[in-house]
Amino acid sequence: MSYIGALAVIFAAFLIWKEYVSYLDGELAGCRAFLSALKDYRERVRCYLISPSEWASTYNDDLLTECGFLASVLEGVDLPRAYSSARESLNLSEDVDEILKECFGRLGNGYLDTELAVLDLAISGLAEIESQSSPEVRNKRRAAGALLGACVSGIVIIII
Repeated sequence: MSYIGALAVIFAAFLIWKEYVSYLDGELAGCRAFLSALKDYRERVRCYLISPSEWASTYNDDLLTECGFLASVLEGVDLPRAYSSARESLNLSEDVDEILKECFGRLGNGYLDTELAVLDLAISGLAEIESQSSPEVRNKRRAAGALLGACVSGIVIIII
């Protein structure tokens, strides 16, 4: 009976670790998705002066489609409202959320140079967060696995 309890503890720890890893990966994936989208949008605005809905009709990203951001923009919803409705279903860090709220809140209020400056600022901020977060996520995965493994080992020893 004690072996079954030990296996249950090991399995529970594994599930907790998997959930934590998916949470960390979700934060990084959201940052990368919006970084890629803003880069593409910037390039198309700079070259072709297209509207957000025209851009959304040609841009494809699984995460941004799944959360409804691209569909909202395609329907003509302005960028701040499309983002605010989509961010509820995304797992974004506070820093990424602030950068995106400010970026989308300022887009559409100026000339081309102003729009490009706003996009450049957001892109540089997201790129910095992404470059810092990538190694941090790897380290947090390892640390969580090691800590959970040590705790589970102690609990299993106590159980058995």
